[in-house]
Amino acid sequence: MKSNGMRILLAAAVAALGVGAMGAADAQSTSSAPAPGAPGHHFRGHFRGGFRGGPGGRFVGSLLRGVREEGKTNPQLALTAQQKDTIKSILKSARPSGPPAAGQFDVTVAGNPASPDYAAAIQSAQASAQARLQKETSLASQIYGVLTPQQQAALPAALAAVKAQAQARRAAWLQKHAGAAAGTAG
Repeated sequence: MKSNGMRILLAAAVAALGVGAMGAADAQSTSSAPAPGAPGHHFRGHFRGGFRGGPGGRFVGSLLRGVREEGKTNPQLALTAQQKDTIKSILKSARPSGPPAAGQFDVTVAGNPASPDYAAAIQSAQASAQARLQKETSLASQIYGVLTPQQQAALPAALAAVKAQAQARRAAWLQKHAGAAAGTAG
């Protein structure tokens, strides 16, 4: 009985120390961490155009991947320096000017259908999604307009190549991880 009490006391002390250390680390990281987009802040993973809060999204990201693939497979259809600059300026002008407004999404309202503000939160989310979709499609149309007729004609084949590459990567990942999943299931 005494050893169980000591274990509980030890676990509580370790938990209290851990919470204190996390609080101190959080206080340090929020005060000294560079803001996203500030010098010294590096984005990891996908390119900034649409996946990490930048302009774009599915439409623009797919279009840009297709254009990049087009230039790799057929160098004559690669973007010129002027086209690249124009697309960069289009993307730059589409970026939000400041940080997102705080409190746009309230999980206590959106996660509770019984909340009196639930219907308004859903309407707000739908309007936001519609505005984002309109912005993405407009941006994709602007970028598509920068392409030459030859580049526009070659784009469907380039997008098909991008899709095939993604499917091959996914199949390889599934094959690699299927053995690991089967080994842990048994």
